[in-house]
Amino acid sequence: MGRKNNVMCEYLARPDVFADFLNAGYFRGEKKILPEELTDCSQVSYDKDSGAKSGERSRDVVKARCKGTRYAIIGIENQELVHYAMPFRCMEYDVREYRKQLRILRQRNSKEENRRLSSEEFVSGLSRTDKLKPVVTIVFYHGTKKYDGCKNLHDMLDLEGENKIFSPYVADYKMNLICPDDINEETCETGLRDLIGFLKCREDKKAIQEYCKCNAERIKMMDEDTFDTITEMINSKELLKNKEKYREGERGTINMCKAMEDWAEDLRTEGKAEGKAEGKTEGLLEGVKAVIEICKELGATQEEVLLKISEKFLFSKQEAGMYVEKYWHQ
Repeated sequence: MGRKNNVMCEYLARPDVFADFLNAGYFRGEKKILPEELTDCSQVSYDKDSGAKSGERSRDVVKARCKGTRYAIIGIENQELVHYAMPFRCMEYDVREYRKQLRILRQRNSKEENRRLSSEEFVSGLSRTDKLKPVVTIVFYHGTKKYDGCKNLHDMLDLEGENKIFSPYVADYKMNLICPDDINEETCETGLRDLIGFLKCREDKKAIQEYCKCNAERIKMMDEDTFDTITEMINSKELLKNKEKYREGERGTINMCKAMEDWAEDLRTEGKAEGKAEGKTEGLLEGVKAVIEICKELGATQEEVLLKISEKFLFSKQEAGMYVEKYWHQ
């Protein structure tokens, strides 16, 4: 798992952010899930025979949502890169969780003296009224490229041509995918609002500055976890290193506006340096072109011009030949 995924996992593990993510991502901002309804779930798997920890991969973040007498298991898998087998991986996660629930129910039924199973129930180890708890796995793709991977199991299968007749009978498995653009950050109540906002515009420096300008009052008091996550997502190690410089007040909030002002200034300085370098390159090319044109007008051969610009501009013969070929017929 990469650094960005690690940071995102730590952030989404917060119950308030986890609930906010679900409400904004699936319920259009309605407060269907509350932080106090969420509890952490163990992700450690054990081999049934040896009792040792298994080498199976676990979800990035998983919690149980308990409300009344009901609960469901919700897992989030963070992805920075497109994963072309993700529907299968999600199915594996969910099957593993259902298998664990089945094992617990069977053990309970075999131990309870007052619970007598019928012949049919004995075969499965479950009573007719036993129910498994629902399991939901969500993939949060926060990469910069458009997600072009499969979104269900059928997309991964060869169901074309002669196999098409089997399509209606092959069980499918839907992957629950959420990307930043799928979330209306205005419906968020935690720092997730600004994280999503920054993720949407991180590839456009001007858009980031405009976002900061429009949301200045709020992001002047950004919580530290959100600041850490955003700076990691926009690849700004300098901001993270100088975090204490932007800390304000007794609550330990971070002034993201000031941080972004410094970041923008660094970008401007960097841009000026790049501009100067580009200017020098453009000036060099103009000089080469002028020498070739003058030599050509004076009747010099291509070989003579090649030697001339090699000496004048300290080019290798290969580089000089490339420029002569480029500008000779212009």
